[in-house]
Amino acid sequence: MEESRHRVCVIGGAGYVGSSLVKKLIDEGHTVHATLRSLSEESKVGLLKSFAGADERLKLFEADLFNKSEQIEQAIHGCEFVFLVATPTPQARRLNVDAIVEGVKNVAYACSRCGSVRKLIYTASTGAASPLKEDGNGFKGVMDETCWTPLPLPFHHCDHSLGELKDYIESKTLAEKEMLKIGNDEGLEVVSLALGVVGGNTCLWYCPYTLSIFFSQLTGDKSGQSSLKFVEDLLGKIAVVHIEDVCDAHIFAMKAPNGSMSGRFLCTNSFVSAAEIANYLRQNYPEFNLNLRDQDCSRCMMNGPEGQVVLNYEKLLHKGFTYKKSWKDVIDDSVSCGRRFRHL
Repeated sequence: MEESRHRVCVIGGAGYVGSSLVKKLIDEGHTVHATLRSLSEESKVGLLKSFAGADERLKLFEADLFNKSEQIEQAIHGCEFVFLVATPTPQARRLNVDAIVEGVKNVAYACSRCGSVRKLIYTASTGAASPLKEDGNGFKGVMDETCWTPLPLPFHHCDHSLGELKDYIESKTLAEKEMLKIGNDEGLEVVSLALGVVGGNTCLWYCPYTLSIFFSQLTGDKSGQSSLKFVEDLLGKIAVVHIEDVCDAHIFAMKAPNGSMSGRFLCTNSFVSAAEIANYLRQNYPEFNLNLRDQDCSRCMMNGPEGQVVLNYEKLLHKGFTYKKSWKDVIDDSVSCGRRFRHL
């Protein structure tokens, strides 16, 4: 793989994954164009500019996935690689599925028009790779890159407050399909990395939601627990990945020689149940007395979906990628962050 330095663009540079990726790219000596929805958001701008080397290797651009495509074109101009990380989350409450899909398509077409872009790396979600059968009657035996979440979702979750999470899954599924199609039609090399639920540590000044759900059973946070249960109902278990492996996988995809790595890859190396997470927390953090906290929800968490699904994540490994972190590292680092931010 090439070890030269590149000019890259991270669309969505201030979120959980985006900020960590920007920091690592700068640390490796790459020149980074990072987009934010607004350059007037001092906390986000200040965070990115605080990274070591940012003065020399970081340029910020104002660009919104939903607005003028000219903004995106300005940001990616002169860049060899584009990372499309940005996507509204259920917590952002901007979930217009059609608008999200259209925004993703605009980025892909902008990369195709730009003569400098060699590869587009898209941050997808394992939520779009559910092994649910089309009729919703159970799961396929294996979850891998051939799985696509059937739409509309063929199950009804007991927690009606998760409607926005369902919209998120729909938008990620449709957007990833469009991204891969455009790449094929336009001759644009696209790598789609479908992330599991991301946890670990963070360079942000607050605790990201996906990180916090890993210790939601300690805090009694019903929203986080419901999200865990939703993912388990969707996938059979919970696909988990550490933020450090996520960043490494994105940069690995960038460095892979053109033509050697394209298409869809699951980016997750762990597949655990909510009960397994609860048991690990109970055994390793006894000071929280998990057995006595929110027992109604605890009983719900122990009842996972019927049947066994096996996660096959070997496709990325066969390209030479190596994961450094386990799901237990994800839990431990997430709990450490929770303590740092005084959530625990």
